[in-house]
Order: sequence, then C-alpha cells, then structure tokens
Amino acid sequence: MTEKSGCDEHCEELDFSARIRLNGVLQGEWEEIAVRRRTELETAAERPRLLTGLSLSGGGIRSATFNLGLLQALAGAAKLRGFDYFSTVSGGGYVGGWWSAWLARRRDDRALFPAPSRIF
Repeated sequence: MTEKSGCDEHCEELDFSARIRLNGVLQGEWEEIAVRRRTELETAAERPRLLTGLSLSGGGIRSATFNLGLLQALAGAAKLRGFDYFSTVSGGGYVGGWWSAWLARRRDDRALFPAPSRIF
C-alpha cells in the first residue's frame, strides 16, 4: 500500500507562487514608519536608522492601572510620538487595546492620547 502525503489529491489547488520574503516585510515596515514619522514628527522620509518600541507588561488590573499612568506620563511629556512599535501582554493588553481603539477613532489627528477628563 502506498502512503499519501495529504497533498496528493489537492496540490493543484494550492498557490505557492506569492511568497513574501523577510526583506520585503522589513522594507514595507520601514516605508510605513517613514510615512508616519514624516506626518507625525515632520522628519525626513529616509529609511529609519533607529527604531524604538514601547511594551506594556502584564499582571492583571494592577499592571493595567500602572500602564495607563505610564501612557499618561509619556503623553504629558510629548514622548509617545517617538515610538515605532507597540506591544502588550496580559494586563498591559487591557490598556493597549483601549488605546489602540481610541487611536483608531480619534477626532483630532494631532492627539495621541485623550485628555484626562475624557478617560473616565
């Protein structure tokens, strides 16, 4: 009896032609970051040499509260625009998800964080 690979019956249905290479992914990210930096920071549109990220840690509601304060402090110091990547885990995801949703529906294109009176 000959074993089948699982692909024998449906291989012709699979399209292996369009593959994305890592260099293509990185180039696309750099282009997006350059556009954001040009718009938000009014800097040159060249390939970014230094990329920065902000990560919000986990730990339940305590970390969510801490991370909210962290975002408020960074917004108050006008530092949020300097980050290229944003990552969250666990409790940090509560605030990160809220902030991402707020950014998606913000009315003022220049505001990166709501005023404290609009948070609660």
